[in-house]
Amino acid sequence: MALRVERAQANTVALAAWLGAHEKVTKVYYATTEDHPDRALHLSQATGGGCVVCFTTGDVDLSKHVVSETKLFAITVSFGSVRSLISCPCDMSHASIPAETRARVEIKDRSRRRGPRIVRGLRRLLRAQRTG
Repeated sequence: MALRVERAQANTVALAAWLGAHEKVTKVYYATTEDHPDRALHLSQATGGGCVVCFTTGDVDLSKHVVSETKLFAITVSFGSVRSLISCPCDMSHASIPAETRARVEIKDRSRRRGPRIVRGLRRLLRAQRTG
């Protein structure tokens, strides 16, 4: 189990770095990135960054496209599952919260992604957004 967690975390670190350098990604949320506001607190309580990474595209339509067109992962709200998931909270878990309220409390319209082996798929999805 330890090896599995170490590999998953290493993949997530690589994914967070790749997302952070992508031109269509406006913000990456991962506990151990240098700019995460709670990085020091997290590292005082854990030995790694975990296997969950969130990101914003700044474009709700692009985020919805990425979520709806992925073929690698289940589209679902995370309930603490160990499965690889993807979601667009503005349409799912946060859909009942008005957009103005989400903005005021800084809940971003973003995609959440968990698990390894996604860079190739995300590269394809972020490259060409479906129109219409």
